Amino acid sequence: MPGHGHFFPYVPLARALASAGHHVTFATSKSYATVVEEHGFDTLVVGIDYTQGSVPVEGDESLDAVEQLMFVENPPQILEDLLPHLETSPPDVLLADPTETGSMVAAEAAGVPWGSVVNGRRNGFYPGFVPFAKSERPGSPLHLFQTGLARLRESAGLEPVDYLSGELPYDRTFSLCMAPPSFNGWPLTVQHHTSHPLRPQIHTSDSEDDWLHDLPDEPLVAISLGTLWGTPALYETAARAALETGARVVVATGLDVDVEHERLTKVAWVSMDNLMARADVLVHHGGWGSTVAALASGTASVVIPMGADQFWNAQGIANTGAGVVAQKTDAAETLQALFEESLGNPLYRLNAERLRSEIDAMPAPAEVVPLIERLAEDEVVFNKEAS
Repeated sequence: MPGHGHFFPYVPLARALASAGHHVTFATSKSYATVVEEHGFDTLVVGIDYTQGSVPVEGDESLDAVEQLMFVENPPQILEDLLPHLETSPPDVLLADPTETGSMVAAEAAGVPWGSVVNGRRNGFYPGFVPFAKSERPGSPLHLFQTGLARLRESAGLEPVDYLSGELPYDRTFSLCMAPPSFNGWPLTVQHHTSHPLRPQIHTSDSEDDWLHDLPDEPLVAISLGTLWGTPALYETAARAALETGARVVVATGLDVDVEHERLTKVAWVSMDNLMARADVLVHHGGWGSTVAALASGTASVVIPMGADQFWNAQGIANTGAGVVAQKTDAAETLQALFEESLGNPLYRLNAERLRSEIDAMPAPAEVVPLIERLAEDEVVFNKEAS
C-alpha cells in the first residue's frame, strides 16, 4: 500500500532481513517508490499510480473513494502487473499487507510461498460477528471483500474458494502480527497456529528535532492525524481544545493550521520517537503507526478514528484503558474535556505503559527472520498442496 502508515511498520523487518543477507524489494506504486528507495530498498512498480498522501480527502464521500481505489480498483491492477514478474523472476517469499489481495492471489497463482505481515490487530478483515451461513453473507459488510477476491481468483485461473473475510492472510499461510497480546480482540474472529508475534517499533527519521528540548517542562499534547485523514479544520479544533487545557501543544502536519498561540508549536514533520519522548498525550487518528507510537512509548492516547482500521485500533485503545476515543464531529468543548481527562488521570498512562511492556516482550524483527526463511524452504508446513 503506497502510504507511510503501511510502509513504515515494515521497515524494521525489511532491515532485519537485509542484515541477515537477504535481498528485499517492495512492490508499490510508481509515485511511492521514491520514498521506499530513500529508505534503501529496491522497488517493483505495480498497480495504480497514487500515494495515500496525494489523494484529496474533503469528506466522507472522498474517503469512500479512497477506499474504493485501495481495496477495489487497485488489487486487479496489482495482480495484472505482479503475476508476470512472479512467474518469470519468482522470489523465495512474498510478504503481503493483510488487505492487499492482488499480491496474495498473484503469489498463489505463481506458486510463490507467501505470508502476511499484519500491521494491526489480529482479528480478520472485519471485526465482530462473522456469518457462517452463506445465506447471511451477502447482506454483511464482508460481501465486497469476498466478491472482489473471487473475481481476482477467477482472473488468475485459480479454483473458487469460500473464504470468510479475513481468512486468506491468516489461515492460508503464516502471518506475523504486530499487535501486543491484550490489544487483540477476544474472542478472536481469526486465530491460527501459523500466526506469530512481531514486535512493532516506533518509526524514526532524520528530522532535526532539537526544538523539542527547548520547550518548557510542562504537560504537552501532541496532535498528529496522519498524512491522509487529517483536515485543517479538524487540526484547528483539536489544537484550540488542547490549548484550553493549559497544556503546551505540538501540531505535526504539513497542512495549513490557522491557529496561533504562545504555547502552540506547528511543525511539518517530526520523528515520532523524539516526539513521544516528550509528549504526555498523543492525539491521533488510530492509524497503526500512530497507535504503535503511543503504545510502544507508554503514552496515553486520544483517538479520533475516521476510516479503515482506525475504529478497531481505537476500540483496542479503549478496551485496554490506554486512552479515550473521540469523534471527528465532536465540538471543541467535548475534545477539551477528553484532553483534560487523559492528562489528569494517570491510569491511561499506566495502562499504556503496561502495553509497552507487552510490546517489549514480543520477538524483535531479527528473531522472526528464521520463520520467513522456513517459509521459503518448508513446503510441508506452509504449502497448502503439500499439507
